[in-house]
Amino acid sequence: MLLCEVLLCEKGELRGVAMAMAMVVELLRNEEELVKELCRRLRRMNASRILDVGCGTGKLALFLAVHLSCEVIGIDIDAEKVAKARERAAELGFPSESVRFYVQPAERTMFADGYFDSVVSLKALHELADASRSLSEAFRILRHGGIICIIDWVKGTQTTRSHMHAPLYFSEERLVEEMRRAGFLCVRVEKKEDLMLAEGLKK
Repeated sequence: MLLCEVLLCEKGELRGVAMAMAMVVELLRNEEELVKELCRRLRRMNASRILDVGCGTGKLALFLAVHLSCEVIGIDIDAEKVAKARERAAELGFPSESVRFYVQPAERTMFADGYFDSVVSLKALHELADASRSLSEAFRILRHGGIICIIDWVKGTQTTRSHMHAPLYFSEERLVEEMRRAGFLCVRVEKKEDLMLAEGLKK
């Protein structure tokens, strides 16, 4: 299911972009509802600069750039995936000031304090070398009033128990605890089958 098609095809000048997006920005069925909700929350707060942590090949970052018309930066430690993300952005015609990708660890970024309106992550938190430090770093680079939104697998469900990375997954309770320890307030979690969307606020 492609969320980009309906939005973009309503605007004739973006029809070509919609066709390109249909080829490279596909959301899995179990991601779609939570990503829609993530977009709604970012839109409500008028987020204009977003960081995608563990961006991989740029799926979420490019999706947000299209749907929210904002500046999105993606970081990942996998240089090959970052190169692919840059290639996708170039194919879609995104200007460099709109979408950028860097090889960087989530635990230690190059960004200034309070640089971002929002930090997001799609099924990547469990793969980070140090999730606790990554959350603390996200808190540092968020502006006051900014939010973090994390979509990841729920530990211990009937389906996720068989996943290769299952031991690394977070339970709802542990993720809330880690986010609060990093400094986030008003932490809330919404679950959809085997995935959860966790949000926290930096006051």
